[in-house]
Amino acid sequence: MEFFSAALDSRAGAAMRALMAELEHEQARTFKGFIVERVLEPATLQILHRGEVRGDVRPGAATKLAAEVVPAMLLYRAKLCDGQLEPDFGAAMVDEVLLPMVRPVHLG
Repeated sequence: MEFFSAALDSRAGAAMRALMAELEHEQARTFKGFIVERVLEPATLQILHRGEVRGDVRPGAATKLAAEVVPAMLLYRAKLCDGQLEPDFGAAMVDEVLLPMVRPVHLG
């Protein structure tokens, strides 16, 4: 959780959000491909795999699709919300979306 919050709140994160908000759709495609495929998605997938080893992520849930959720939300916010993120966006994204999606299911 701290990783995402720190990345989003960093100067580089703010610059990335501002740049994505300003790019036209076609221009954004190349930049998005680089950021998502080489930075965000691998980092998210690595975090999910570590959680799987610890037992915090259910077996098999550390997938490419699950790893795409966080970058997809960042790009959505960059393009459709003028690049604005609430101060707790990173924590909320992890707690309210990512963890419920990959957390082990404990039946009563």
